[in-house]
Amino acid sequence: MKIWKLIAGIISILVGAEILREGNLLYVLVTAFDGDATTVCMGILAGVCTIVGGILSIVNYSKGNKGTLIASLVVYSVGAVLCLFAPAKWGNLILFLGWMLVCIIVAGVDLYRQHKVPVSAARSAANAPTYASELVTNLKFCTKCGAPTQPGMKFCEQCGALLVSGEMVAASSNETVQAVPSVEYVPQREINWKKVVTIVLSVLLVAGLGTGGYFWYKDYSEKKEREEARQKAEQEELEEQQRQAELDAASWERATVDNSAEAYREYIAEFPEGKHVADAKAKLAHIEKLRLTGDEEYSVQSAISSFVYGLAAGDEEGMLSPLAPTMNKFMNKTNATKVDAISYLHRLHADDVMSISASYASSDVQVEKSLDESDNPVYTANFSYDLRYNREDTSLETFASMSGHAVLNDHFKITTLTLKKLSSY
Repeated sequence: MKIWKLIAGIISILVGAEILREGNLLYVLVTAFDGDATTVCMGILAGVCTIVGGILSIVNYSKGNKGTLIASLVVYSVGAVLCLFAPAKWGNLILFLGWMLVCIIVAGVDLYRQHKVPVSAARSAANAPTYASELVTNLKFCTKCGAPTQPGMKFCEQCGALLVSGEMVAASSNETVQAVPSVEYVPQREINWKKVVTIVLSVLLVAGLGTGGYFWYKDYSEKKEREEARQKAEQEELEEQQRQAELDAASWERATVDNSAEAYREYIAEFPEGKHVADAKAKLAHIEKLRLTGDEEYSVQSAISSFVYGLAAGDEEGMLSPLAPTMNKFMNKTNATKVDAISYLHRLHADDVMSISASYASSDVQVEKSLDESDNPVYTANFSYDLRYNREDTSLETFASMSGHAVLNDHFKITTLTLKKLSSY
């Protein structure tokens, strides 16, 4: 039985450790908590009870105290009940409960055996001589439980058995007689219930404090981890914002240096929530307004062609149709009107000039688009043409190469026109 107590104690400690492991106690501090709080609490208590029962079994191995044995029985029983709620796998749960029941049964049997112990008393038979009141023994160990004895002891302090050798000394002579076992039973000393209750309450107190401390530390660790995670996330977000701000500024600088629609589109695509998105969209809209379409270019070229061919043909209506009623400048005169243009036409067609032919290529007209203060389009055209004079006096000028500069409004009417003679003969 003593060897069994030692082995059972060691196995109980190992079983309790396994229950604690499956209850997430040993690794919950370094991993995420993934079990139910109630079942984990029951698992911890079951594991603690099992370990305490194992320790009591080992203690009871060397000291066969009945109070310790009762405490082991109570602790094992509580552990068996709590084990039903432990978060263990079903197969392991059956093993845990089985081992608990084995320990409970063995402790109960041991307790029953120690409750009443038969004691062999050395008494004489009917014809035996008178015996001495004191029994003499030369035994060094109890023949029942093996506990060490002292000279002169009558009963074993461990199990209560009568300590007597195979022979006893008579009172009136040196005759020795064989000891006869008695059927008398001597009750064991009374159970110290105060000690038993103290042990059980101490176990429950330690288990309760351990459980409370575990959940407090778990809650404290989780709060600390959440706070550290929040601070880390805020720091990373701040650093990311700073990095994005630097990238935003660099991209915007490249877009403004390029100052093209494509550059602004790339900036908006890369930073849709960027600091300069509004400016980029405004710049893009401005560039789109400045973009010269094919229809606009054709309208400008048609206006210049109408003026040049009307001028050469002496066609006042054709020459005046592309001109604005009031022009900022015509030739060298500011705030000019169509009357000034007609005067220029008459000077060109002098009396000796029979006809003038113009050579003009509309494709050579260079057109640019801009916006005025009212955000209306303004077109600037640079062009050139040649005039050939058919005149009576051939000694006079018969050829002139001209260049022109015109500004047209959003209705494609010429508001500024200057002509310059490049060469003639």
